[in-house]
Amino acid sequence: HYVNISKAPHVLVAGATGSGKTCSKDTYVFSEKGMLAFEELCPLPLNSEVDYSIRVATRDGVETTSKNYNNGVCDFYKLTTEEGFSIEVTEEHPLWIIKDGTMMWQSGGDMEVGEYMAISRGSKLFGAEEKIDFTPLPNKTNKARTIRLPIRMTRELGLFFGLLTADGGLTIENRIVYTQANEEVLGIYQKLLDDLFGIVAPTIMKSGASNLAMDVIVHSKNLKDFLTHLGVKPVGAKEKEMPLLRLTG
Repeated sequence: HYVNISKAPHVLVAGATGSGKTCSKDTYVFSEKGMLAFEELCPLPLNSEVDYSIRVATRDGVETTSKNYNNGVCDFYKLTTEEGFSIEVTEEHPLWIIKDGTMMWQSGGDMEVGEYMAISRGSKLFGAEEKIDFTPLPNKTNKARTIRLPIRMTRELGLFFGLLTADGGLTIENRIVYTQANEEVLGIYQKLLDDLFGIVAPTIMKSGASNLAMDVIVHSKNLKDFLTHLGVKPVGAKEKEMPLLRLTG
């Protein structure tokens, strides 16, 4: 049976807590603690809820939450944009889209290839500056050079993380390689190396006449340990992630 809402004086729609508004636990949220996933902000056991107050960025500006829910195991749709952004939502979860020049809500299950989905930008909501608690291990051979190590998260260190995550390589022990063809970006990276760590590293041409990219190679156990401590993992390109401190600092 169906109800004609236009003729009904009152309609009560009942559902489980959080019905129609479920994202995967690894969905990022812009909050006063930084850009963190649900599971990092407030981890919960399956099928549970808790009072939880935090300022988050929304379509209508910065608002304060009142509760956090874990709706258990759900079936999700994964939506990916041309730029590589993605989100996993339940079929009923509303998404803010533009269709035929009009902004509107549309269920995740009704999205089609070629449609335009809004992405949050310019929220200007950031986490507090974080102190970096890292002490390098003693040099067993006294051959490892001592470098300057930042003690707080800064914009410059965040930029360094971003460049290294995009075009860096740390899969070889105690070696950090940055590869880039753009001379301006190479210069920025080299300046950050010097300003942050006191490391001066030249560019090295890659082999092959058609290869315009150049490498900046640093051999430093202290720097590698520092990066590992902050979550910069020695993994391949497909497994790279921005370190958590960068997202919260």
